[in-house]
Amino acid sequence: MPVPLIPLAALGLFGSIATTGALTNGFTSRYEEEFDYDYYDKSNKRFYNPRLVSMLNPKGFDEELYLEAMDEFGRLEPLY
Repeated sequence: MPVPLIPLAALGLFGSIATTGALTNGFTSRYEEEFDYDYYDKSNKRFYNPRLVSMLNPKGFDEELYLEAMDEFGRLEPLY
């Protein structure tokens, strides 16, 4: 008889984990809602540098500036 109880126990465990996740991550903070994600977007004009336009980089993407911005973005941790 204990064999049919195993799927029910697993379902209960999964349900409690999903409920806990929904309660902790389901709400967005005011900081997260007001965070300017477009400022760190790869297609933002600030990552364009006309001096870097070449055959290998036709869009003039400034990768060094972008990586610095991603470091800054990671330090801010907007999702926590």
